[in-house]
Amino acid sequence: MGAGSSCEKPKTDKEGNAYFEITDKRRVSLSKFRGKARVDIREFYQVASGDLMPGKKGLSLSLEDYEKFKSMIPAIDAHLETLN
Repeated sequence: MGAGSSCEKPKTDKEGNAYFEITDKRRVSLSKFRGKARVDIREFYQVASGDLMPGKKGLSLSLEDYEKFKSMIPAIDAHLETLN
């Protein structure tokens, strides 16, 4: 299955953190910061060597914020339907 698939297995970055590709330059990464789990949704840019580096555009969510965001998805989806 391609990028964005709900049953896609995570890849691993150079630091050993799991991530899922949204597009070739957008990722959802899972990591720990100061001992706490984080969900990082971020844009990446390509450097001369060809490596992808994290950009400034992104959002880092605590596990609590991520859980709240997940619970909001049905309401967000329902509202999106009214916009189409």
